[in-house]
Amino acid sequence: MQGLENKELFKPSSSKNTIRKSKDNSWYYLNLSGEIASVIIIPIAIGIYIGITLDRRTSSYPKYTFLCLGAGFVFSFLGFISIIVSILKRSKK
Repeated sequence: MQGLENKELFKPSSSKNTIRKSKDNSWYYLNLSGEIASVIIIPIAIGIYIGITLDRRTSSYPKYTFLCLGAGFVFSFLGFISIIVSILKRSKK
């Protein structure tokens, strides 16, 4: 019985460290998901708002809305890429 001779199997694990690490990870992932959501949603919402405002002032309904919506998508994509790059840099450390 080789497994019974190994004393590491019977060492009590430090459950406090395990719980603390899981809590730290949960806050990290909650923060990360909020950051990603805000980087995606805010530029698109601002683009729609500016586009609708410009369309109301110039009486050209879908033109500026779609243009600013496209700009919002571009800024959202660039923000998302910057978050991914920062995550990859953190994981290499």
